[in-house]
Amino acid sequence: MTHIDDDALQEYAADVHGTLPGRPEIEAHLNVCLHCRTRLGSSDMFLETIASPEAWETAEAAVDAEGDRQRLVAFAARVQHEYAEAEARLAPFLKNPLAFLRMRVERRQEYRTAGAVRLLVEAAHASCEREPMHARNIAEAAVAIADQLPLAEYPAPVLFMLHGLAWKERANAMRFIGEYQEAIVSLDRSEREFQRLPMRSIELGNIAYTRAVVLTYMDRLDEAERFAAESAGLFAAFGDTERWLLSTAAQAAILYYRSDYTAALAIFERLLKVAEADNNPMETARNSSNVGVCCVQIGNTARAAGCLLVAHRIFVELQNKPELVRIERWLGVLSRVGGNVTDSVVRLRSARTEFDRLGLLYDAGLATIDLVESLIVAGQTSEIPKLCSEAMRYIRRAGNRRQALIAAAYLKEAAGLHQLTLPKVEHVRKFVQRLDARPSLRFEPPAD
Repeated sequence: MTHIDDDALQEYAADVHGTLPGRPEIEAHLNVCLHCRTRLGSSDMFLETIASPEAWETAEAAVDAEGDRQRLVAFAARVQHEYAEAEARLAPFLKNPLAFLRMRVERRQEYRTAGAVRLLVEAAHASCEREPMHARNIAEAAVAIADQLPLAEYPAPVLFMLHGLAWKERANAMRFIGEYQEAIVSLDRSEREFQRLPMRSIELGNIAYTRAVVLTYMDRLDEAERFAAESAGLFAAFGDTERWLLSTAAQAAILYYRSDYTAALAIFERLLKVAEADNNPMETARNSSNVGVCCVQIGNTARAAGCLLVAHRIFVELQNKPELVRIERWLGVLSRVGGNVTDSVVRLRSARTEFDRLGLLYDAGLATIDLVESLIVAGQTSEIPKLCSEAMRYIRRAGNRRQALIAAAYLKEAAGLHQLTLPKVEHVRKFVQRLDARPSLRFEPPAD
């Protein structure tokens, strides 16, 4: 896919009146290209910050408006040049996780520029769903470089903005990896930086939204609900419909985690229609997946299969490996629900292997528990004790090691006595999902 060049993207970002020639073609491309949408978001944020009068305050007498405009244009051109230089040098490394690590970009003087930080922030954002470990490494390099930028060369608000963006992308990567407590730490750092800006930033809405998602996964649903509503209000105030839809999806996810699958499904169905009408492939895939998962839970297997397969096809086209593997996991669960346990076992084995390879250990643990359930249904119990131990090893980082071992021992013992049942496995699943948020939980076997 050919991307929009930097100059055209900057002109589009600055086109507040919507009169730029070729604007419809640019918008059509942005609708299908995550890379260019990410770059546009970075450009919008940067232009918003440097256009602030407070960014150019000095101890000297105020200069005329024309002088301010020329200075702003010159500074923007300088940072764009820094960005282009960093992109020319770093492009091959940003596509190769191992090569990027070896390069140690944060130690090299030539990359200590605002343009390089912007490039790394965009690259981390574009990678977080497909390669979250790589995205984390890129974001951490952006944080380290932002820390080294001299105040003498850049206006303070620009530095606040760059620090905020870098920490936000670290939080995003940690969210996709499943390191939720680290994601919260990064969000706190990011929020502090954005609150130092002289203008109210839409990024505060992004932070509230990410908090809502992370807190949902941590089973802190009351807090998640509050931040989802806060983010929706901020996005509505900024007139950002696309992000408002994301916040609405977060509110539906909270309903899902409260086991109100019917209410969640109703919201996800509406969001799917919006995504399809907008011809937005990523949101169509996400909401098709969400509808499919809700339908699995309520037993509508025909609708579940159709939606999950649509999501599967789109994620293949988008080369979004983590989401593709998550769809494979749910297709494995659906096969078991639909009575095809052989297909279920094959899909779940493959899914847990891929999760492991991608470093998504929490997902790997859940897929392993799913596999145990399918093997019970298939009557293939010899492997189950080993799988129970592996599942808890995957999920250990989410909570108390001792309690994870106790849960594993319970499953292994039940399997060894040929007393392991689906309700017992489900009991353990719910326990480990709560353990991430509540490390002090103590495992109790289910009541007979």
